[in-house]
Amino acid sequence: MMLQKAVTPGMAQAYLDHGFDRVSGWVLSASDVSDLTSDENLRQLHQLDYPNSPFAAGEAIHILHFPSPQATPLVRANPEAMSELFPLPADGLVRVDDVATPLLWLEHTRLPAGARLWRFTPGESSPTLAGTYNGPAFGWQDEAGEFHAIPPTIIAGRVGVLDGAAYAAEPDYDEAGDVVSVTLATMNQPEDPDFAETEAGMWAKVVAFDDVDLLFESHVKATCRDLPVRVIERFSSDDGDLARISSLVLDHGANQNAKFDFIEAGVWEATLPWSELSDITPTQRVAKAWAREEDLADTTPIQAQSEAESSASAARSAWVGEGEPQVTIKASDPNDPLASDDLQEIYRDIIAEVAKAAPREADRIEMMGMCVDTNLQIASQAIFGEDVRPLPEPVEGVAPHLIKLRMATAKPDRGAWFSAFLSITPNGQFQISLDYDNEPRLTREFPAEVWAAELERFPRSEENMPSWLRAKLDSPEEE
Repeated sequence: MMLQKAVTPGMAQAYLDHGFDRVSGWVLSASDVSDLTSDENLRQLHQLDYPNSPFAAGEAIHILHFPSPQATPLVRANPEAMSELFPLPADGLVRVDDVATPLLWLEHTRLPAGARLWRFTPGESSPTLAGTYNGPAFGWQDEAGEFHAIPPTIIAGRVGVLDGAAYAAEPDYDEAGDVVSVTLATMNQPEDPDFAETEAGMWAKVVAFDDVDLLFESHVKATCRDLPVRVIERFSSDDGDLARISSLVLDHGANQNAKFDFIEAGVWEATLPWSELSDITPTQRVAKAWAREEDLADTTPIQAQSEAESSASAARSAWVGEGEPQVTIKASDPNDPLASDDLQEIYRDIIAEVAKAAPREADRIEMMGMCVDTNLQIASQAIFGEDVRPLPEPVEGVAPHLIKLRMATAKPDRGAWFSAFLSITPNGQFQISLDYDNEPRLTREFPAEVWAAELERFPRSEENMPSWLRAKLDSPEEE
């Protein structure tokens, strides 16, 4: 399968100017979305308009097409197990126009040969081929025909073993998809005289597949700051050995709290002392196309897929504990029957939706719902001790339950609440405060007809009509 990924401007420069050879993050099936090439479509497909996005509006978008790495699993988006800067689709499918395709996450790995980087410039009818990746032996070839490569790592990527020595490797396939040869590459000139220097300054040798001792994907997993990570580099400094890691957890809050570096949506990395790593587990993953009877892979493709899915959702386990939510009444009207059995199911549904978006380390989630007629706005934040942070994604699934709560708690002659404050803790405690009287802090103005529709839907007696509401009804209509 050919995959498609939007590449940040910084990553595009790293590819074309410096020969960077790795990829990670959110991807799509290229064949599914091949007809969607406008700037608007690409931004929608790849969810590029999230807060602090590196993809500036009106700028060219670089799209990377590359073969799916055969030994690196793809994990489908799942909002119940993941948290992201943009709302993850409930069914894991991105929809643009008539196209629906799975939103997939790829952990950090080396690019396969044959990757192409396209530049889509707004206003231009067709994209420009900005560069082609030719494997670790040649690296990237840019528009000017120049080659750029970096020393290939063998700690995260395909590795070929020949005569007991390990090299960065790139399998070469025939039309049937079978491996026929393997290109081995290294930065330093080996003693083997059959290695030749490439235009990119690497040393390479093409070997028949049957002559290679072993071909596998190197995968080193570890625990860092209580999160599972993939080790992608190891190098030395004056202060000791360092590790470059890439998070295997798809949880914005958890990665943020671990103080990993935000690269882009779905990609968090860090450089830190090797001593911070624990549970270091190196494995050799062998793709089906490479497997031979004599190959003894530490993990099968099925095991690797299961492990990837488990790691991606590791920080999303049970923010809210088991059992019924404990409802603590905090109401503007002490006579409101907020603890009635009829409302318990609504509370449980709200808690379940909030828990999906709650960072694992949050002490509580606070949410404010503001509504007039059918217009509902929701603001939510996570509390970490004395630290307060907006939730990285809107808790969209809670909206229908808040509407249901509004209808269930509407009062004859007093109408429905305009604002609802909710507080939820990991043990399921639920506080609620409903405000029927004060003007809601809506982020936009609504015309008088909307407020009139509110009163028609939820009538109020004259004594329960706030002065600000009368003013809304008398105000001229606003567009």
